[in-house]
Amino acid sequence: MLSLWGLYERPHKDVPLIGCKEFAAQYENEPVVTSDGLTCRLDVMICYRIVDAGKALFEVEDYERALVSMIRAVSAAGGGQTAGEWAAGFREQLAGALRSALDRDVAPWGIKVRLVEITEIRVPATETNNRRDPFGGG
Repeated sequence: MLSLWGLYERPHKDVPLIGCKEFAAQYENEPVVTSDGLTCRLDVMICYRIVDAGKALFEVEDYERALVSMIRAVSAAGGGQTAGEWAAGFREQLAGALRSALDRDVAPWGIKVRLVEITEIRVPATETNNRRDPFGGG
């Protein structure tokens, strides 16, 4: 394995150089359906680094696309919460769940996740708050 000052690695002579600096990737507008049927939108930022270029190339077909798929899968697990719980500060719990799942699942690919941050959660306003009760309750 050829390394150029720790910035790039070439796992094999016929394979292009792989960046080994830390990457910051922003994934925007990821949909999550809550338990009460509303679709919330997440903006997620992760910082990761390739620690083993050979594994990143040969253990997974496309590690960037795989990271997006994993973020969507773990975020969907947060769909067990209601929209009210999302609006009330579910951000830290979801970021922690994403971080632990990514740490565990991308390690075999030679990737180390340093930071997961939920930059924004958009919870739709429910139409039930804007309608009057047909039975005279308000």
